[in-house]
Amino acid sequence: PHEHIIARSVVLSRISKMLMACLPLVDFEGSDALGTSQVKELRTLILKQDKTGLVARVLKLLKKTEIRRPSIKIDRTKARWDSESDPTGERSIFGQIYTSLGENATSPTIFRGADRWWTVTFTNEHVSDAGGGFRETVSNISDDLNSTRTPLFIPVPNATSEVGDIRDSWMPSPGCTNYAQYEFVGRLMAAAIQSDESIVLQFPPFVWKKIARFPVDSAEYIRSIDAYLSSYDAMLTMDDETFEFSFDELMFEAHLSDGSCRELMPGGSTTAVTTANRAEYVERVVAARLGEIDRQCEALRRGLLSACIPSQLLGLWTVDEFQRMVCGSPTIPSVPARPRCFCCAPADVARFVRRVESLKKQTKFSGSGPEDMFWTVRLLPPARASLSAAAHLASSRRGVQVMSKFTDEERGLVLKFSCGRARLPVRLSVSWNSGDDERCPSVRIPRPLRVWL
Repeated sequence: PHEHIIARSVVLSRISKMLMACLPLVDFEGSDALGTSQVKELRTLILKQDKTGLVARVLKLLKKTEIRRPSIKIDRTKARWDSESDPTGERSIFGQIYTSLGENATSPTIFRGADRWWTVTFTNEHVSDAGGGFRETVSNISDDLNSTRTPLFIPVPNATSEVGDIRDSWMPSPGCTNYAQYEFVGRLMAAAIQSDESIVLQFPPFVWKKIARFPVDSAEYIRSIDAYLSSYDAMLTMDDETFEFSFDELMFEAHLSDGSCRELMPGGSTTAVTTANRAEYVERVVAARLGEIDRQCEALRRGLLSACIPSQLLGLWTVDEFQRMVCGSPTIPSVPARPRCFCCAPADVARFVRRVESLKKQTKFSGSGPEDMFWTVRLLPPARASLSAAAHLASSRRGVQVMSKFTDEERGLVLKFSCGRARLPVRLSVSWNSGDDERCPSVRIPRPLRVWL
């Protein structure tokens, strides 16, 4: 009954407010003392509407207004042709930016809420960086980090084996010890949290939990990283004869996600696994796999916290909220084209009306045009762009119809063409350029970038 639903929502709202009142007393970095651990376990019950204001106030206090941007020079041609054969990643755009920044890469100063973190010049390219060049480098960094062009991250084993629920993901490489660059990635994550930019890191939930120090278990690892880990449980239920026949040469070693081998105990490479100690072996293997990227995730966390992101803030977010603050929203919704007639279900009509009305609330209309091209759009701050704004760049009902058939990735490309960012949130300003019916709109974001369509 709806009365029960309302009563439960009231209870959840009160619990959320009570937990918010307890937060100043909770040490997310300290030990799990009595009471503290219970609050940590219940923190996912805090409603988004209760913590949004707190997060906004904290980020506003962290922002540093007077920041001197360093100038860097990037050779994208070199990165394109040489990075695939570069195991160090120094020739990639990410590597070139890290090297060019020098001491600034290890300092949190330029990442504290600045709209742009550096000014870029491209070798042999006539680009004047008024914001667009910088955004292009941010997009290039995301591309590099989700690839093998740097040694920092590798595809999850589920991707290479084509098994498991989550396959299109990347994880820190267990064998990579370049912790300074991991910390730099952490600072980029902090800069994305404090600005409108997005660093798209295709981490599975297991990695985000590791960075935020959320509890993880083997079930999460199997779902996010390597489904093969579940096969070790079968070793415990085998009869002795089958086990000895199948694993007669098995030693106390574990093969990690990057293919490297690690001893599970001193002298593990010469210690055989038998029916008597196989339970200990399975326990050690699971522990080794769950902790294989602990050092890399701690380096990412150190960089994140060094750029003035409080640990309490990480503890306050859910995994999805943490990911969206860094990477933006991968889903770009669309408003369907208005149907020519309403020969459809009333629910569909009502849904359409609600989406259009939602758009009107965050959009300011001005100017005039043909009957079906009434779009001069300025999204009111802090309103965020949706595909509605991107679709209206096409300035016609036909454009909306086409955009509604695109995938989220294709919509992101349209958004990137319009403003240099492929993820939401994005603020756009769209205006007409002439007075005839064939006119085309120009697009800009709240900085000196103008794209002619």
